[in-house]
Amino acid sequence: MAISRFGGLFTKILYAIGGLTPSILMFTGVYMWWYKKKNKNKRKQKIDSRAVA
Repeated sequence: MAISRFGGLFTKILYAIGGLTPSILMFTGVYMWWYKKKNKNKRKQKIDSRAVA
């Protein structure tokens, strides 16, 4: 890979971090969506149980 010859170790580390960023953002986004969905279902169950009582 021609890029690995440019800039030395510091540049390689930056490229590695840049390459991992999209996957990290994807996993954190899925986690936030799942957490929000899970709590929304719990709130809905509480509201339904109050309506019955």
